Amino acid sequence: MPSTIKFGQNLAVDVMNDAGSYVLVTQTPPFTSVLKSKLSNFPAYTLFPKKMDIHYQEELAQKKSSKQTIGYVIGFGGGVAIDTAKYLSWKWNLPLIQIPSIISTDAFLTHEIGVRVENKVRYIGKVVPEQLIIDYEIIKSAPKVLNYAGTCDVLSICTALGDWKIAHEQFGDPMDVSIFRSARDCAQRLLDDAFIIKEMQEEGIRKLVGYLQEEIQICEKWGSSRPEEGGEHHLAYCIEELSPKRYLHGALVALNILTVLRLQEDYAEFQPAELKHFFDIIGHSYTFSQIGVTSDIYRKALDSIMFYVRREKLEKGIWYTEDPFLRYSIAEIIDWISKF
Repeated sequence: MPSTIKFGQNLAVDVMNDAGSYVLVTQTPPFTSVLKSKLSNFPAYTLFPKKMDIHYQEELAQKKSSKQTIGYVIGFGGGVAIDTAKYLSWKWNLPLIQIPSIISTDAFLTHEIGVRVENKVRYIGKVVPEQLIIDYEIIKSAPKVLNYAGTCDVLSICTALGDWKIAHEQFGDPMDVSIFRSARDCAQRLLDDAFIIKEMQEEGIRKLVGYLQEEIQICEKWGSSRPEEGGEHHLAYCIEELSPKRYLHGALVALNILTVLRLQEDYAEFQPAELKHFFDIIGHSYTFSQIGVTSDIYRKALDSIMFYVRREKLEKGIWYTEDPFLRYSIAEIIDWISKF
């Protein structure tokens, strides 16, 4: 975790105005819409990253002039800005300040630097920010659906636990019952807070960030993402390979959580209806049309997922079983989703 996490009103402007010389890594909105006019201490220069491709990131790293004295890298924005700021801080060996404008994933809380190599996420290093700023006004100014997406880096626990049981019982993988129970409890408490999360006011923002922190700490205690990442994420990676474009991560994972829970049957720790009810209460996206994925691509992903997880050597679970579609065929799953 970062050395300092601050919650409050209008913190972002104060932090930047007090930062001295810094490089700002951001995105046009929200920087121009909610922040630029309030700054008195402007960045030495500003970068507007578009993607996390490793070659593109290396090109951005070359933009730093050896003649400039820079004190900080500041990331302000969504996932691409936050992840790029991590990469440049690591590459340039400069201290990092992170100011997420949305909480759509847990990336702003993690130390790992993830880049894309041939459309696949690869982790190449770590960096710990000096400060992580949660500015309530900035988070509240974002479309709520983007913040709702952050729930799915916690609620993926719901399917990851079923996959962990499969891996333990069918393939002999190790399991820690205490960590398993802690993860389940974390996911259940988030489900119980649906109406607070829906409002996405100060209490909801603080709670969601807290659940994301807790999920990360559980994974760190185990030593990997096993308690939080399973077939739902693996299916998302497969879809992204088949149809490379930018999806809202949490929305794609939400749909996959429902799919995997349906297929896990007796191994499932939660029921699809529980998760769908939560998504419906808060107004989170999870249908084909909302995500921007076609039923044809989803069908192809389900048809190739068993090969994909073995090729990529991903954690064992539902996709490693002899026939995950024994009870429900791929056609039946697609038909079920299409009726959402």
